[in-house]
Amino acid sequence: MDRTVIVKNENQTWNSQNSSLLSYFVLSDEDFVYPKLDFSTPFFLDGITLVIFKEGECRIKINLKEWHIKKNTLLTIFPGSLLIPIEKSDDLKIEFLFFSIDFFSNWDIVPGLDIERLENHLILEEKQINDILEFHSFILKRYKNNMQLHRDELIKSLLNGFIIELTSIYQQNLNDNVPPQISKNRKALLFKHFIQLITKYHTKERRVSFYANQMCITDKHLGQVIKKASGKLASDWISYMTILSIKASLCHTQKTILQISEDYNFPNPSFFNQFFKKHTGLTPKKYRENH
Repeated sequence: MDRTVIVKNENQTWNSQNSSLLSYFVLSDEDFVYPKLDFSTPFFLDGITLVIFKEGECRIKINLKEWHIKKNTLLTIFPGSLLIPIEKSDDLKIEFLFFSIDFFSNWDIVPGLDIERLENHLILEEKQINDILEFHSFILKRYKNNMQLHRDELIKSLLNGFIIELTSIYQQNLNDNVPPQISKNRKALLFKHFIQLITKYHTKERRVSFYANQMCITDKHLGQVIKKASGKLASDWISYMTILSIKASLCHTQKTILQISEDYNFPNPSFFNQFFKKHTGLTPKKYRENH
């Protein structure tokens, strides 16, 4: 079954069937008019997205980490990532390639690929970006050719080559793009691990002790490390991630308040309302009405 990806905001809905679509795969089309995303609300991506920045710049948070992204950047965003758009320039132009989780689980595209190593962004040379865009354009042309024999098989083979090409670029650039001080700073590494854990478990766990146990350190040590590394309490980061995630659910799903409350493991809707209002000043219902 073809997969439809929808991005909604206050003014319009983007349906991936408007761009080139194979099963579980979306490729941007230069003839497609990109939606003006609502920069006031966070949202989730439920697949792997590769974004090529052709022109302009933007600032965006991905799983609480802020990125200032400029021209000639290749960005990888992974399933379940929480995105918070902050601002963008008027001349921003991108191309993207989206794969659902099913696409990767049903097809061993790159045997032995350690996908976690790709979770960063790379600033590339002009020639590298142009090569990627040419490959992207070639796949799109082949897909649009309805007279192409064995089109689906050809597109899958081209996608295979495209991903291998991108993987090669990442592997070549990975070491050069990791600042040495980060690899040597234990506090920074623990903080990064903590953020990864709350990104993964915040819908079910809001206890600091749970994350300390996951990291094999004491609650006190975790609290001290997070405070020194970020200036915030560990509990504040957990609440912050939870609130952003709830906002995304309120704005971009049709779930009821009760269903969202259950998704985030609150004992009852009343406690859910109190938690949300404490951190936002609004009830979940009022927040949804306003956005």
